[in-house]
Amino acid sequence: MAQDAQTGKPAPGTTDAWEGLPDAQPVPQPGLQPLAALYAAVLRARNAAYDRGLKRSFAFDFPVIGVGNLRVGGTGKTPVVAWLAERLLRAYPVGTISRGYGRRTRGYRLLSGSDRSADVGDEPVLLYRRLSPLGGAVAVGERRVEALPALLLEREDLQAVLLDDAFQHRAIRPGLQLLCTAWGQLYTDDALLPAGRLREPATGASRADAVVVTKCPPELLAAHGAQVREALRERLELRPDQALYTASLQYGPMRPFIRGGTGGGSLPDQPDRVVVLSGIAEPGLFQAFARARFPNAELVDLAFPDHHRWQDADVARIREALDGAADPLVLTTEKDAVRPDDLDRRSLAGLPIAVQPVDLCFPEAGEGERLLEHVKNFVAGFGNSAEGRVKGSPEAKR
Repeated sequence: MAQDAQTGKPAPGTTDAWEGLPDAQPVPQPGLQPLAALYAAVLRARNAAYDRGLKRSFAFDFPVIGVGNLRVGGTGKTPVVAWLAERLLRAYPVGTISRGYGRRTRGYRLLSGSDRSADVGDEPVLLYRRLSPLGGAVAVGERRVEALPALLLEREDLQAVLLDDAFQHRAIRPGLQLLCTAWGQLYTDDALLPAGRLREPATGASRADAVVVTKCPPELLAAHGAQVREALRERLELRPDQALYTASLQYGPMRPFIRGGTGGGSLPDQPDRVVVLSGIAEPGLFQAFARARFPNAELVDLAFPDHHRWQDADVARIREALDGAADPLVLTTEKDAVRPDDLDRRSLAGLPIAVQPVDLCFPEAGEGERLLEHVKNFVAGFGNSAEGRVKGSPEAKR
C-alpha cells in the first residue's frame, strides 16, 4: 500500500475506496491561545486599516502575480514560483521579487551571478540559478511596492512579475493572488501564532483568487482527483469564484554538489550510510524520500532550523556522522546547497555531497495546464504589458 511521504502512514484514498482527507492535527500549543487571540486582534486592526483605505495600498497597471501562504514556512511557495516562472519564460520575459529573508543587505537589489545567499537570501539564489539561464530576472526587496518599479526600470523587457511570499505584504495589491497550503497542514486545520503556525487567521484566504494545495500524495490525486478537490474545497471553505489546484512534489535525479567550481568527493551508487542534511521548515517529506531512495543504507538525519547558516562546526558534525562508513553519502536539498558560500572551501574538501532537486508536479492529467492557463489569461488581459508603463515604470494606483 502506498504511504504518505510526510507521515509514513497509508495515504488516504490510495486503496480502492476513497477514505477522505486526513484528520486535522491538534493545535501544537493550546495553552497559548490567549496570546494568539491578542495577536489576532492586532492583525484584524491592521487588515481593516488596509481594507478601509486608512493604510496605503497600491495596484499596478502591469501583470503582478502574488504567491504566498498563511502558514510559517514549508508550504511549497518557492517551487510554485519556480514552476510558473520557468513555463512563462517560454512565452515572454518574467521576473520575480522576494523579500530575501535573513540576508545581510537591505533595500532593492537585482541579483547577479556573484551574489551569495548571505547577501540576498536562500530562495532568491535558488530562483536565480534556475531562472537566469532562461532570461528571467530575480530581485529582492523587503518593500515590494518600491522594488517592483525599480525592477521594471532595470528590466524594461519584462512582461510579468511574480512576488514570492508577499501575501501579508498588504502595501501592494497583486492583480492575481495565489495562496499555497500544504497537504496535511491546511490553513483551516491550523491555529494562529503562537498557539499554531498561522501568520494570520484563516479568514485571510478570502483575498486569494486561487488556492494551490501542495505536497498531495500523487497516487491519491491520480486515483481520486475529483473527490480530493471536492473535499478540499469544502475543508478550505472556498467561494465559488476561488479556483483550486492540487499538486505534488517530485524529486529528480541527484547531482554532485559544486561550490565555486569545486566539487566534493565522488558519489557512491549504493551508499552504506546516508547523512540526510537539511535546514528547511518541514524536512519530513525530504527525509521520507531519502528512506525510500536508500532502503538498505543506514540513515542519519541532521535537521537544522529553516535558513540555518552553515558553520564549520556543522561540517565537523557531518564528518563525525560519516566516520566508519565504507561508502558514505551526504544528501541535501537544493535550498540548503546555496548556503555554504561562507565556509572555508577546505572544510568541504572530499565530502561526498549530493544535491537533491525537487519540482512541482501535477499527477492528475491537465491540472498543471489549468493553473498555467489561469495565469497566462491574467497576463494576457493586460495586452502588451510594456504599453502599460509610463516611461519604463508601471503606473501605481491606490
